[in-house]
Amino acid sequence: DTDFHVTIAKTGRNQLVAVLTTAIRQALAEPIRTASQQLDDYQGFRRELIRQHRRIFEAIASRDAARAANLIEEHINYSYAILPWRSASLH
Repeated sequence: DTDFHVTIAKTGRNQLVAVLTTAIRQALAEPIRTASQQLDDYQGFRRELIRQHRRIFEAIASRDAARAANLIEEHINYSYAILPWRSASLH
């Protein structure tokens, strides 16, 4: 998951975005892992993330920037909504 996000950031060739994305993903890696392990249906969650990643990749590959941006926003909102952040020591 982290590799997917960092690769997208680096593909944009904006070094600031790539560095920030890498730093944020590294900082959130453990809280995300902890929160993911607390899900009742982790495998279902992973399948959905992979489906979302595939759709994002397809939008980028077809050069549909607006669709890719919308899908990325949906992906982030989905993950944030479903993961039990309060118990993942994110604060």
